[in-house]
Amino acid sequence: MGKNKIIGRGIRVGQYKISCFGNDAFLVQHKDGEGMEVSAERLEKLIDDFFKEEF
Repeated sequence: MGKNKIIGRGIRVGQYKISCFGNDAFLVQHKDGEGMEVSAERLEKLIDDFFKEEF
């Protein structure tokens, strides 16, 4: 998986960490500390958009 690794209750993807933040919420945080809380549906859309750009 390269630089991606599971850490505790989250996953690190490049310069970002995605952590569970409740039953249906996730915290997407950049290594500089900036982040946002997103719903599961919003996180799914962010991931879909990311992979559309990558492939």
